[in-house]
Amino acid sequence: MGDIGIHSRWKDLEVQQQVYQARCRDETSEPEADDTRRKIVPLLARLHRGSVLFPKSQGYIYSVSVGNLRYRLKSPAAVVHAVTISDVVAAVRFCSQEKLNLNIRTGGHSNAAHCLNDNGIVLDMRMLNKVVIQSNQERIYVSGGALWKDVYRELHDKDPRLVVVGGQCPTVGVSGFLLGGGISPFSRSYGLGIDNIEAIQIVKANGELAIVSAENHPDLFW
Repeated sequence: MGDIGIHSRWKDLEVQQQVYQARCRDETSEPEADDTRRKIVPLLARLHRGSVLFPKSQGYIYSVSVGNLRYRLKSPAAVVHAVTISDVVAAVRFCSQEKLNLNIRTGGHSNAAHCLNDNGIVLDMRMLNKVVIQSNQERIYVSGGALWKDVYRELHDKDPRLVVVGGQCPTVGVSGFLLGGGISPFSRSYGLGIDNIEAIQIVKANGELAIVSAENHPDLFW
């Protein structure tokens, strides 16, 4: 599946062991977690190419790793690694039907670890990181799981002179950056990140796909 990224402090084996032991202690005090995981198992059959990961697996640990260790003990019942849009649709629809909490993970930079939850599902989007620059170099298409380093790598390879109203930190998720308004080093000249969005493809809470813009579903387009 490739490297989905991990905060440098989580590469410390001692820190990983401490968090792993704390999670094990926490899990034994919540027997309902096992019931939730059994409920989640059928989701695997609905995914297109994605995977479902449970606690104690390495992929799970990577996906729930956040920089602020104050929130290290949040324990999602499972992590879904989405590879296609169909995986995202399936996960959203499943959580809606089963009434499970769903949090989205890209960069994981929110100070309070809003990408995590307790006894729900975390949808890790970081494998959906495709970036396409339009031939006339006036527009850029960014997948929902991309980090700014994915965008800047593509821009540099295309033409080092190209810029986008993006963030300074390369490991911040593009989606989270824009949901917060998007304050960029270029904002004085070109406005906030959200001022430069023309359209977004979203998955509604019921699992339906929609493209929103100022003309199409304006009520959903901020």
